[in-house]
Amino acid sequence: MDAAKRVAHYFIANTAEYAVPLCDFRTPKEPEIYDTTAGVCAACGLIEIAKNVPQHEQPLYMKAALRILKALDKDFCDWSDKEESILQGGTEAYYYSGSGKHISLIYGDYFFTEPIYKLKGFDMLFW
Repeated sequence: MDAAKRVAHYFIANTAEYAVPLCDFRTPKEPEIYDTTAGVCAACGLIEIAKNVPQHEQPLYMKAALRILKALDKDFCDWSDKEESILQGGTEAYYYSGSGKHISLIYGDYFFTEPIYKLKGFDMLFW
């Protein structure tokens, strides 16, 4: 749990300015490429940490997870039937996405739905 909390704190600190992480965290300023899939994976992990720490620590991790999910919903989700996926802005790696082109990744949608299920009270691990 200590290792998970250290990683979570690193992630939260590196997404303090905007909840969605930049691809590989330390990318050049231009082009600015976000990694939505990393964001939803982190949100899932933050919720799991929140469920397994003492009650006084839970809000830190839960607030961070909700902050990520809200930012993704606001800025990167397409709920229409015009796109192949809900969550837009996935990246495989910075050097693949250096042009600024984002792709849809099926596991982005998968990990976007998992924390929603967890927040709705379903207590199962999808993986």
